[in-house]
This record gives sequence, C-alpha cells and structure tokens, in this order.
Amino acid sequence: MSKFRLLMPIVIFLIFLAACTQTEAGEEPTLVGVTPPAATAVASTALSTGPTEPILEPTAQPTETPAPTATTEETAVSTPPPVDNSNTTTGSSDDQTILITTEPIFAGGDLQFVGWSPDSRYLAYYEYTEEQVAESPVEGLRGTYPGTFVFYDTQTGEKCTDYPFSGLFNYEGGGSGVLWRWLPNGQLLLSLPDGQLIQTDAPCEPGQNRGALFPASVSSIGSLSPNDQWLILLSGGQYWLYDWMAQNAQPIVEVQPDSFNNLVWSPDSRHISITLAGNYTGDRSPIGGTRVIEVATGEVVAQHDWEPANALDGTFGGPVWINNNEFVVTLSLDQGPFLMNINGEVQPLLPLLFDETFDPENYWPPLDVYADVANGRYAILRGNEGREGAAKLYISTPDGESLEILDNPAFVYRIFPDGTVGYDGNGRYFTRPVFATNAPFTEQSAGANPWIPGENNLHVAANGGTVTIFDRSKDELIARLQFEGYETGYTLNPLPSPNEQWLAIFVNEPQYSLGKALFVMPIPTN
Repeated sequence: MSKFRLLMPIVIFLIFLAACTQTEAGEEPTLVGVTPPAATAVASTALSTGPTEPILEPTAQPTETPAPTATTEETAVSTPPPVDNSNTTTGSSDDQTILITTEPIFAGGDLQFVGWSPDSRYLAYYEYTEEQVAESPVEGLRGTYPGTFVFYDTQTGEKCTDYPFSGLFNYEGGGSGVLWRWLPNGQLLLSLPDGQLIQTDAPCEPGQNRGALFPASVSSIGSLSPNDQWLILLSGGQYWLYDWMAQNAQPIVEVQPDSFNNLVWSPDSRHISITLAGNYTGDRSPIGGTRVIEVATGEVVAQHDWEPANALDGTFGGPVWINNNEFVVTLSLDQGPFLMNINGEVQPLLPLLFDETFDPENYWPPLDVYADVANGRYAILRGNEGREGAAKLYISTPDGESLEILDNPAFVYRIFPDGTVGYDGNGRYFTRPVFATNAPFTEQSAGANPWIPGENNLHVAANGGTVTIFDRSKDELIARLQFEGYETGYTLNPLPSPNEQWLAIFVNEPQYSLGKALFVMPIPTN
C-alpha cells in the first residue's frame, strides 16, 4: 500500500476539519491547590489541537499556505476610503446594515484563499474559471484542477498573475514548506517552476535570481528563524540553511528530508530540533525520533530515537522549546512525553512532574506546553481529554515550581496559544492567564478565540448572508454587510487584513462549497 493511499482518509478528514473552522529536573513539584472551574455548568466539547506556527503553519490547509513567521516592516499603505455610498444601499430596518452593490474583483468557477501580505497591501489567492472547474474528473471535487495564482494589490486594484504556481491541492502531507514567502524587509522570495529562486521588492517587479546558490531547484521554502536571519529550504533532496540577507547557504547534513518531518527553531535561532516522522506502514521502520542541528555548522549535535504517534504529521509530539537549551516532546508511543536538551539528555516527564507511569495503551492526550522564554517560565498541562482523573498543570518560574489540580471532569482543559488555560463550553471559552495559579476562569468576550494568538481588535464573522463587524475594544457593532445577489444560499467567508484596513469576502455556493465570488473592500468605520 502506498503512503498516499494509507494517509488519504486522514488527510481528507483534516481538510474537512479545517473547512469547518498548531523542565528542569529538580525537587518534586508542590501541590498548591485545586482550581474550581467556572460556576456555569455547560456540557464540554472535545477540543482539537489549535493552530500552530506555522505556522503550520502550518495548518490543516489543503495547500501550502505561506503564513509569515516574523513581523515585517510595513510599506506605506494609504488609509482606505470609506465605503462608497453611491454603490451601497442602507437597509431600512437597520441603519447599520449596508447593502454592497459594487462588482466583485472575481466571479467564476472557484476560489482558494492563500493569505494576506504582512503589510496588508496584497491578497494572495487562486482563481479558477468555470471551464477549469469543468475539467475536474469528478463534479465538484475541489483541488483537482489547475488555476491562476494571483497577488491582488489593494492600492492599485491590479492583479499580478506572473507566477505559474499550481492550483492543485497537495495530498502528500503539508510539511512546513511553501513555494514563496514574505521576508522581514517586505521583499518576496519565490521558488519558480523553472528553477529560479527570485528575491524581489514586490509582486511582478524584477528581482534577483538566487538559484545558483543551490545544487538543484528549491522545491520548498520553510520557516524563518526567530532572529529573521535564516530560512530552511529544500533543494536536491537535502535541507539547506539560507541567509537571505548575506545570500549564502549551507546544507543540513545527516537528516533525510520528508514532508512529514517537523523542524522547529530554538528561541535564540542557534539550534533546530527536527522531529522525524518515521513509521509509515505500522512496522516501526523507520521508528523516527529527534535530531538537534547546530545552525552554525549544519551538523547533528544530539539525537534520540522514539516512535511518533502518527507519521501523517511530525508535529504529533512537538518539539516545543521551553528555553534555548531544552524542548518537550509532547507525545511518543513507546516512551511517553519527555524533556530533551541540546546535549541529547532525555528525562521522562510523566513520572518527573505528574507522578504517573506511561501506559502505551492509554497514551492520549499529548501534553500541552506554553513557554514564556523571555521571562524564564513555562507551563505543561497533563490534560484530561478521554481520561479518568483530573487535569494537572505544572508551572515553572524563576521563583519556583508548582502543580495545580483542575478536577472538574465536565470540562476538557487545554493550554491555548494566547497564553491562557481553560476550556470550551459549547463555543463559549472560559480562560485565565496560564501563570495565574488558582485564579478563577472567566468567559471571554463574544467572538474571541483563544486558539488564535494576537487576534485582531475587530471581530468579523458571517451569519447567513450577512457579515458582521464588531469592535471588541468599544463593545459595539461597526456594521452589517449584505452583498447584492448573494443574500441567500451562499456562505460568506470574511478575512480581514492584518492591519484591519481591508476585508476580503470569499463567497461559496452551497452544493460543493466552490468559491463563486471575491470582494475586497475597506473595512467600514464609525
């Protein structure tokens, strides 16, 4: 059985899931008390792992989505004008409902969102004509037809279509790589099908070809280091470290590239911990494990073999760095979760922190980890999803360590990427800061989602044929938008730009969820 056929059902499930919405050894930890959950008795719902950097990405995206990993210098973006009232009609029943009558920037067979540029000027997406969609071997089967890759310029209204990237979905694992990425100085790095590696100031502008630095064409552009200096590239069947400012590159030796591997930078950018997927067919060969790379040399300086929970995704198990020298493997099938350092030393975490013995027959769930490296503290949660007994929250700070018991079995406790701990009560999130030991859980404001760190001030959501824009800071409604011709029978997917000046609305039809129209407009203001 091929890897593709083995993993296809799982990948399809992940795509469906995405469409519907990433220690120090010392004294024994001290039990500091039991934290009561919020008084509201709400039936719990199991939480899936939230989005990570990509990061990753990723991301259960069916195609590689370049999510920038570092803040870029914003280019000058003019303040968007207010919505043109000559092309809108205010609904008589509600002064805050605006009927949008302007033409979409695309109407056709299908659409696929890729991402906003960090400075919010460009929207990247694929558009497909009716004729391209009709070429699908199965009616309505998305991702089986090529399309046109577009950078839409919000300043000029022009479309850049110079880059012949494929619009086909990638079912062989997302990995962490993409074919283009925004750089911290606002430039673009693009790996083109003809072998060029173009570094340019803006879409469709001439740039420099860096392809000669590599032995073969670059097939994937990976994550950017925290210090903004290095990129991980894949070329000629080997990982490479690319200094995009100095324009030099060096190979990472001794590691076999795989789209299911997970490569994570240390906070100081001096090391990379690589989780090797392994175990494709269930025969434990290869078993997988961890390799630590020293960035200065590109060489393996530490290694440890262990069995990942699922070869589909190397992120099943981490790693999660808790400081510059140590990281946590959150789950392994043969050894349980463990702590590893850059010298290759390993400590099992269940007995060390939680007074538990690892049971390979009851390994779920993996540990949740949150690290505040700048302040020298981290938290590790032994969750209660699908398990008898309480959740346990271990906290390590420069002042000491503690163990907190979260003992209400009606709730599934998680550590969220925004630095809170809490639970989901039927779509209502109850959280508290993760390091605020024994503090009460309080309900987050309407529309807030702790799975999304650094979420924008505006909450933009769709309900039926209406897009609602709500200002959390003022606790007030900004506007409701209706789009002429798409009031009923369509699903609206609003995507605000990072600076909250622009709003992209992808309109999907009900039968196959094909994207039939795309609007890009300034976000209304009061």
